[in-house]
Amino acid sequence: VEELGVEPTIGRLLYVHNFIDGKDTHSIEFFFEITNAEKYIDCDKLARTHSRELAEIAWVNPSDNIQIKPEGLSQDFKDGTIFSNETKIIRG
Repeated sequence: VEELGVEPTIGRLLYVHNFIDGKDTHSIEFFFEITNAEKYIDCDKLARTHSRELAEIAWVNPSDNIQIKPEGLSQDFKDGTIFSNETKIIRG
């Protein structure tokens, strides 16, 4: 909320990204469906307290030449298969 000025409505868990860097870092990221995406369309016009923490906000299409991390999510986005009936596990 602080960065964008919008309270997200959390939907289904879509992805779990499990990352071990081979040393001391083990990260787990959770990617959820946001069911009120329409509220983010003009979020740059909303009052925000931590907007300086954002480098960029962009709406992208699967056909756009953009790199999204993690790679498994990126490929599903390009293929149009992000939304499925299962939570996907990504190891990286």
